[in-house]
Amino acid sequence: MNLRLILHIFRKDGLEILRDKRTLFVNIGLPVLLYPLIALFVVQMIQLTRAQHVEPARIAGVEVPAHLGDALARAVAPPKDDDDAPRETPAKTPAGAPGMPRARTAAELIAVAPPLREALQQHALELDRLTRELERQRPATGAIAPPPTPELLDLRARQETERTALLDLLRDNDLAVAVIGTGDANRVVLAPDDANRHVEEARRAVERALEDYHRGLVVERLGAAGLGAEALRPLERSVVTVAPVAESIRTRLAGMIPLLLVMLAISGAFYPALDLIAGERERGTLESLMSWPVARRDIFLGKLLVTCAAAAISVILNLLSLALTAALAGSQIAGGAGAGVSGMLAVGGGTLLLSFLVLVPITITLAALSLALAGLAASSKEAQNYLSPLLLVVMVAAGVAATPDLRPSLVLDLVPITGSVLVLKESLAGAALPVFHLAMASAASLALAAVVVSWAARLLDSERFRYPGLVRAGWGRFRRWGLGEPLPNGLEVMAVFAIAVGGMTFGAGAFMRWQHQWVPLFVAGPLLLFVALPALAHCWLGAYRARELLQLAWPRASGLLRSGFALPFAVLTSIAIGSLQPAPPPDAAGSGMLEQVVAALRGNGLLVELLCLAVIPGICEELLCRGTLLTGLRRSLGDTGGVLISAFLFATLHLSPYRFLPQFTLGIFLALLTLRTRSLLPAILLHAGHNALAVLLSDHHDTLVQVLPEPAHRLLSAIAHLPAPVALAIGLAGLVICTSLPRRTAPAAA
Repeated sequence: MNLRLILHIFRKDGLEILRDKRTLFVNIGLPVLLYPLIALFVVQMIQLTRAQHVEPARIAGVEVPAHLGDALARAVAPPKDDDDAPRETPAKTPAGAPGMPRARTAAELIAVAPPLREALQQHALELDRLTRELERQRPATGAIAPPPTPELLDLRARQETERTALLDLLRDNDLAVAVIGTGDANRVVLAPDDANRHVEEARRAVERALEDYHRGLVVERLGAAGLGAEALRPLERSVVTVAPVAESIRTRLAGMIPLLLVMLAISGAFYPALDLIAGERERGTLESLMSWPVARRDIFLGKLLVTCAAAAISVILNLLSLALTAALAGSQIAGGAGAGVSGMLAVGGGTLLLSFLVLVPITITLAALSLALAGLAASSKEAQNYLSPLLLVVMVAAGVAATPDLRPSLVLDLVPITGSVLVLKESLAGAALPVFHLAMASAASLALAAVVVSWAARLLDSERFRYPGLVRAGWGRFRRWGLGEPLPNGLEVMAVFAIAVGGMTFGAGAFMRWQHQWVPLFVAGPLLLFVALPALAHCWLGAYRARELLQLAWPRASGLLRSGFALPFAVLTSIAIGSLQPAPPPDAAGSGMLEQVVAALRGNGLLVELLCLAVIPGICEELLCRGTLLTGLRRSLGDTGGVLISAFLFATLHLSPYRFLPQFTLGIFLALLTLRTRSLLPAILLHAGHNALAVLLSDHHDTLVQVLPEPAHRLLSAIAHLPAPVALAIGLAGLVICTSLPRRTAPAAA
């Protein structure tokens, strides 16, 4: 890597972006200027709305008790000026006229003529009676509904007739709500027209009246019992606001601020990536740049530096514009609320610095992805089609973290974008800084950024990048001319993995019929059909050599010994990670079914249980994850990227957040063992042995103790009493020693 050349490309491409002033203004300057203008427009619209005359919601009271009628009148009473005089509104004052007062009231109680009153009461009471009758005939929750009887169908038809008649009466007389008395002072019927645009104001007024009337009834009954109204308030409370308004608002918006920052980062990287790759290809300057006598990686890193700088500048400018907008809106809004809004973004230098530190690896990852996808396109328009799904994926990953009850955890810290956004949300909302989760999420983001940058930089040397419109001659066994690729790329093996996950998700239900009678088939069938078969079929259809793609080669004896020595350390690591994680709740998804399946397998004998839970999963999952996935990902991402991404996908294949971290750790060392021995067999043995030993320790501990010699039994007892962090350290150290990669030898001097 030549830093001088990288900075030279950074300066050249940066100046080219700055020279395009029109695009620069549209993509960065215009959005920054629009925030204050939009805020001013919204504030002005709110002020105009307050000054407009609003037609009140019309409420009709029909044969209601006298006290309820008084409560309705008080609930819709017009607001008063400072001199407590009712505010009068001219009937035909045009909107916006000088001196026009505000709306007189949100609702008004109107008097209805006797014919309308009788019709409203008749239809409302009949509709209420029919509705209650249908409710009584409704089957219990979870019960199977019987076929409708003629009487039930007649009730439903009469109910619909009464509802239509009552709705016509309400709309013909422009009524939002009708309050109907039933002759019983303790019961009334409400008939709202939910399609009326003023129904919400009418509902609020009626609820206030009913609450007032209800309180009057309670006070009256308390008086009859010799108690005063103070019995309704046995405890008085007063709330003293302690936190500043700005901090309180920021805490409530803690889930939205990280999402906003991520969206600003991807937007800032989106357009420079289009111009630096697809734009240069259209202008004809990319070919001359690729002909420079410099490493392609340096060219990519220079463009990546420009894209990251553009994204960072975009985030900074947008945040400054939002701060200015909040201050401007606060100055326009009267009262203390305006001061709270204006200080909402005053988060302090430490929080701002933390936000940028968390965003740095995310920005690098998104910028590298944007450049890579833009490089795979033949034009800017095609690049926009490629980058639009990326924007959607980022929105979903960051939006999931805005869920109110979602908090950082060991598993979520490893999820790209989501883990970082959760940590940032926790930092904004809480008083204490989640240092451990911050370190885990940052490390995972940096690892992902390194993998993505390595993959994207390799694209510059690929044929598809140099000639994006090149016509292919087919694939695998369907190729008509020319030699095929010796190994698949990362995207191709990811498609195979997607087929496997889709089959396990949607096709495993076909084996549910054997859940009780043929439990071994229920467990082994989906693994063989949807995990192992896609890997084998892809190898055959693609005309790849199984020895190279699936690593189906016989290893040396040292490789088999390594898997045997690594077995106890792998089990110790999984147990230690499981004890450090919070225990899954009893009603966790799939936990009950898993226990039933294991119990059913236990009834078929130990050999069948080990075959279904250890041997078959070890073979099938290794063929897919350390065979197809690892080989294809290594070709596109290198050794580090292939190991990390294949382990991540291996953990997600198990579809359990509580098993993710142990499986991810195990997947890393299984991949390292495969690379070290250049064979899939040691990984299969380690995987199967890990599962078998876990089954024996959990379900057959007493039998295992009787079979093992006394020294081994003492060793197991001593290990079981180790603290979880110590056990984890021992397990990881043993795995590192057993699966360490060989050092690369330096090339011989010419």
